[in-house]
Amino acid sequence: MESKRLLSSYSETNRQIAMEKYYIIQPYLIDGVSIKEISSIKSVSKRTLHYWVKQYQAHGLIGLITKPRSDLGTIRVDDLIRHEVEQIHLSVEAARDSLVIGIK
Repeated sequence: MESKRLLSSYSETNRQIAMEKYYIIQPYLIDGVSIKEISSIKSVSKRTLHYWVKQYQAHGLIGLITKPRSDLGTIRVDDLIRHEVEQIHLSVEAARDSLVIGIK
């Protein structure tokens, strides 16, 4: 189970960004301004606004802190593409090896 972190354990920058998101969704939460209207005024997609509202309602301000990606630094490649690249690599190596043998 994931341990609960205090808001104060996040960086000042992360807390500021969370507050900026809150200020954007606050009219919806407090005054009932529509997501569509906020989206238009703030130039934030409706999908993003709905996500922020859901996260805020479930977790408070911590829900508005952007989490680091779990796949950060990894490259996702389709298996077919990976296979084709490996085949090209092997054929280049074979051609290089035959050139080296031919030079000797």
